Amino acid sequence: MSGETEDFANKLREHIKSSIPYVAHGMTVLVAKGEKKLFYESYGKIDNLNFTYTNDTIYDLASLTKPLATSTIAFKLIDSGKLSMEDTPSSLGLFSGLNNIGKLSVKSLLSHSSGLTPSLPLYHRGKTRQAYLEGIDDAAASATPYVEENYSDLNYILMGYIIEELTGKTLDKAWENIVAEELGLKHMRFLPKNPKEQIAPTESVGPRGQVWGEVHDENSYYSGGVAGHAGLFSDASDIHTFAYRYIKGKVISRSSFLKATRPANEYIGGSFGYGWMINTPRPAKQSPAFDYARFIGDISPFGAFGHTGFTGTSIMIDPESSIIVVILSNRVYPTRENLKILKFRRTLHNLVFSSLLN
Repeated sequence: MSGETEDFANKLREHIKSSIPYVAHGMTVLVAKGEKKLFYESYGKIDNLNFTYTNDTIYDLASLTKPLATSTIAFKLIDSGKLSMEDTPSSLGLFSGLNNIGKLSVKSLLSHSSGLTPSLPLYHRGKTRQAYLEGIDDAAASATPYVEENYSDLNYILMGYIIEELTGKTLDKAWENIVAEELGLKHMRFLPKNPKEQIAPTESVGPRGQVWGEVHDENSYYSGGVAGHAGLFSDASDIHTFAYRYIKGKVISRSSFLKATRPANEYIGGSFGYGWMINTPRPAKQSPAFDYARFIGDISPFGAFGHTGFTGTSIMIDPESSIIVVILSNRVYPTRENLKILKFRRTLHNLVFSSLLN
């Protein structure tokens, strides 16, 4: 390790160690420039669970499922001529009798411009696919697409169902067969089979008790742990492999990559692409979800993109410099009340860019 790289590692190490007591019980942080890992370390432990964080720790990625799995598979289908951005459930002949969701295009779902409400406890209606679809259909009755950008889990739950219909596979199997196997990803999967001791625990909540080894998100959990908005698990190394291959055009086509990672909603003051949060200049009038991309930091270049996960996870990629930052934590252990991860992500990304772009 060169002196310059060691200085950079020491800066990150000091920042992480001083932050952990406030941010989370522990975490894994990976920083890379292209294929080369510059920093890959894990910190922390949970004494009462006899759990220690290591670079092999598997985390519940929560909403990282949206860009990594659901958006990626959608673009693979677009690349293969099986799907179009302008397609709707109605034009595809899907979900007969559910006319409200029939009007929502793939474009509006992937870019969070469908007008669907941010979230609903769909499992209160029933714990079946049909119950979830009917719940989303009811929400879609008042949805007007392309008016504002409003981040919604419902967009990606519905997109996951569309993918299942088009592939004839459950979303977890579509992910494995269409993406994971091709990239050689061994740990990024739904319904992880790793020993529980290797998986970071999440929240202790309600009738479920200590959630450990199964998805934290309730809508995903009550639909079997597989959904378009949440359910993917991974270690940091597999995420880095995915990210590096992604920016090199080895996951989806170069044309699809450029489409997915450029702002889709500038006309309504938004900052999302088709699956990703994009670092863009602040417009005079912004949509409700514009500030979701602020996690990327204060000095990161415009065009950097990424996503966050409710459990305390994030990925950030600057395609021009090939800088990749993966932050994996279980900040929701033992409860979801601690929000200090929000500032930590920004300050860590600031440290990375102030060091690596000089």
